[in-house]
Amino acid sequence: MAKATAIPTVEELVAAQNSRLAEIGHFREELMQKPFESLTINMIDLRLEAVEDIWSEVRRTNNEIVSRNTAATKPYVVENTFERIRLLYSSLLDELVNAKVRLNIGRFDFDSELKLAIADDLPKFYGDCEDFESFAARFIRLVYSKTTNNAQRLSYLKQCVTGNAANMLQHFHINDDNYAEAWKSLKMRFHNPRIAVNNHLRTLMNMSTLERESAAALRDFNNEAQRIVRALVNLRMPVEKWDVWLVYILSSKLDHETRLAWEKEQVNREFSALSKDAEKSPWVIPDSTNRFPTFAQFTDFLEKRSQTLEMTEGSNRTNKRVYGSYKNANTIKCFVCSGPHRLKECGKFLSKTIFERKLQVKQLRLCFNCLGRHKLSACQSTGRCNTCGLKHNKLLHFDRYTTK
Repeated sequence: MAKATAIPTVEELVAAQNSRLAEIGHFREELMQKPFESLTINMIDLRLEAVEDIWSEVRRTNNEIVSRNTAATKPYVVENTFERIRLLYSSLLDELVNAKVRLNIGRFDFDSELKLAIADDLPKFYGDCEDFESFAARFIRLVYSKTTNNAQRLSYLKQCVTGNAANMLQHFHINDDNYAEAWKSLKMRFHNPRIAVNNHLRTLMNMSTLERESAAALRDFNNEAQRIVRALVNLRMPVEKWDVWLVYILSSKLDHETRLAWEKEQVNREFSALSKDAEKSPWVIPDSTNRFPTFAQFTDFLEKRSQTLEMTEGSNRTNKRVYGSYKNANTIKCFVCSGPHRLKECGKFLSKTIFERKLQVKQLRLCFNCLGRHKLSACQSTGRCNTCGLKHNKLLHFDRYTTK
């Protein structure tokens, strides 16, 4: 009679998880210490396969530990062992994929001037459905139309995507045959106009109300409103017919003084129109639909208003600067520790390794360039990395993967 396999204890399962944590850490340290020139595609593929196998075992073991629900599982849960493994696994996976992309690029004899022209302005996609259409348009214009074979296109496509989108493409080897399938996979997953429209409308409805007059806050508010409407236009929504409700919703979010100035301007405009109509024909009731302010008129008012406020605030600017966007017009709050300082001044953030900083910035959905609360594609900062000159923050710079 065959001997029954002994069921591992919780202690043995936890020990196995700690062993896998150490193994992934060893893989990462080994990768960082190797000169990039010594790496090969085959070596990276073997490591990717090994790491994926380890991760599968980690997930299976974690489910088993949690299902036991005994006193022995408490230290494992309290120490957040699974999350530590997941973060290390995610970081190593990104590093391996980035290394593989660089190695694959080197296999093709790209025109150096073309490569430089494209690399300087590669569009980025972070996996948000509402951004896919604009990303696709930029990729086709900047990359697809300037390259001559699909292997080049797939190589650049892999450089453009991060997060979930990058994970989808990691198993597509760079060759002519795989580009069409890789692009199709991205399109099927992220090209969902209904979700994109819903997300943009949700963002519009959730725009914060301005608490007080501020040139900077009003300009940010105006820019955000126009960004959302442009995105809806790109999604082929009939925005030209939405003036009435767009103006109503957005004007209700203005601060009291700005709202008062807006309403006063509308009253003056209406009285002027009524007077002209009365002069033409006092007995005919005119069509009033053209008297409703348009979205373009509303944003034009906001721009003029912000310029006026900027002029009046000029004398106080040296003593009191207005920080933040319309969501936070005059306070500073660290995204990591909630302290009264910027992220780049946070001791907790600065104590992390570069890879841990990149991972945290990605998790917080911050801009990789200025560390603000927006996407890199929407960043208006002209700042660049002091070390390599590329569009990322110097706190996230890592020499190993800088394109020379």
